[in-house]
Amino acid sequence: MTSVSETMYLSMIQARKALAMGKVDTSAKSFVMMCIVLGTALVPAKATDRMVIDAGGTSPDRILTYVNDYSTDKSGIGDGSGDIREIVLTMVYEAAKQPYWTETTLQFKCPAAARAKKASRKQATDEAPAALPDVDAVEFRMVGGHKRMKDSPAIQPLTGSGWQSASNYLMLKVYRVACSDSAIRHAKQAAAMPNGKMDPAALRQSMRGLGFDMAEFLPTEGLSMNVLASYTWEHFWKGAPKPALNNGRQLTAKEAAAFEKQLQDQIAMLERQRDVVGARIKKADDENLFTAEAAKMRGGRHISGAEQTMISVWLGKNEGDVVAAMGAPVVSEAGGLRYLTYARDYDSRFALVTAGGDHISTQGLYESCQAQFVLKPDASGAMRVADVVVEENRSGPGRAYVCSSLLNAPRN
Repeated sequence: MTSVSETMYLSMIQARKALAMGKVDTSAKSFVMMCIVLGTALVPAKATDRMVIDAGGTSPDRILTYVNDYSTDKSGIGDGSGDIREIVLTMVYEAAKQPYWTETTLQFKCPAAARAKKASRKQATDEAPAALPDVDAVEFRMVGGHKRMKDSPAIQPLTGSGWQSASNYLMLKVYRVACSDSAIRHAKQAAAMPNGKMDPAALRQSMRGLGFDMAEFLPTEGLSMNVLASYTWEHFWKGAPKPALNNGRQLTAKEAAAFEKQLQDQIAMLERQRDVVGARIKKADDENLFTAEAAKMRGGRHISGAEQTMISVWLGKNEGDVVAAMGAPVVSEAGGLRYLTYARDYDSRFALVTAGGDHISTQGLYESCQAQFVLKPDASGAMRVADVVVEENRSGPGRAYVCSSLLNAPRN
């Protein structure tokens, strides 16, 4: 929350002072270097942060668990793997014989059906995504990771694992973060204040609604694990003696050079990733903005079942996607919006007349269907689907199902 962010900021100032005086260990130096690279400041509401999701154990054997609040979609396309989300988990250990820290990349199988229903509701009414249903066990696998022990400056790799099931409290929590990516982002945006910070009370209430009793956000995206571990002692484990790293031994020149190279490699990696992360966040914000504007544009009009289905699969698609699946439309524009209209009808009506030409009755079925895609410009100016209006008319007995044969899904 804000107090944590302020503490983080003050720690950064103190570390810079220590560096200027030449009284700095590798952790403090790492902190300063990372802050220079990222321009650390008080965390804005739309930043990608780490969440503190668990504080377990008692001193001197405590463990603090952090997890990124942004997960990545790793679902395979057409391979039947379902909805897979990838997230980074970081753990800091107090006990001397435990690692200094571990960082692992995990993938979870998320409930794709529930996610689709939530997205559908949001697209139609702009409601906040709902909390995930409670589960007894989750499926996950470790993609890889690394750790540092307290008796050595070396960072050791961790090997990945196959899919496995877990029912312990921690993995259920990490699963909830990984699969609640959009809901957490919505909660942060809803708690945003005019000054760019987050309202702690509003955020806490929203996070509890998503199933997080403990969820403290730290502006630590991209910072080194050594810094995060040091910060854990300074903020969460105040007064606890910090183990002497590397058994209290000063690093040799070779070890110091290797550590410095590792630090410089990490800084270079962050430089490469900074723009990618920024673009990813901007893209997510633009998508949320487009979805909200589309819902506002649709207003409170009644949406039929056919329209709801079409909106859920077409929202955000561009004009080329529509033409590829539906064919050439009738195009019109008005008020900055573009309308792509498709129509189809069926007519089996015939008239019964007498020999003298008198009309007796008309029998048979007439059915027509019109689908109109309403496109609006997004933040980049590209025209994308914001609404689909379906009109169906029918006369006579039976049904020709003209609409079902007209309404196609995107090809990708």
